Amino acid sequence: MKRYLITNPRFNGEVVAIFNDGVLQKLDFAATSMKAPAIGVFKNSMPVFEVELQKTFGADTNIIESDFSITFQQFWKKYDHKFNANRCEALWDKMSKADKILAYFGLDKYHRYLYKNIGMIKLHPDTYLRNKAWLNDYK
Repeated sequence: MKRYLITNPRFNGEVVAIFNDGVLQKLDFAATSMKAPAIGVFKNSMPVFEVELQKTFGADTNIIESDFSITFQQFWKKYDHKFNANRCEALWDKMSKADKILAYFGLDKYHRYLYKNIGMIKLHPDTYLRNKAWLNDYK
């Protein structure tokens, strides 16, 4: 079985999709803000086969295999700007699993942006997390 966390800016929280042998078994909306009409629309757009999952949703939808996890220590090491560790870890602990993964992998884009824009001051890590800076469009 594989579990996926699906997030989108159009709803709060995350939808859990469970596939067994590549076939959809269950959708769990308990951790979302979606109500009946939106849940129905989402269910109708959900593919039955796992191989179609990535191409079904638009670029604003994040689909993450949930068995994958990032620890605070991994984030802290990669961020490499050591300020407000306790505050940062408290924010980290409150984040959803999907946001932790997105925040961690968003660091690559953020670090490239800082490298290209010399003189930009790097955010404190707690500010990066609180403001969800990984969602910014760094070019």
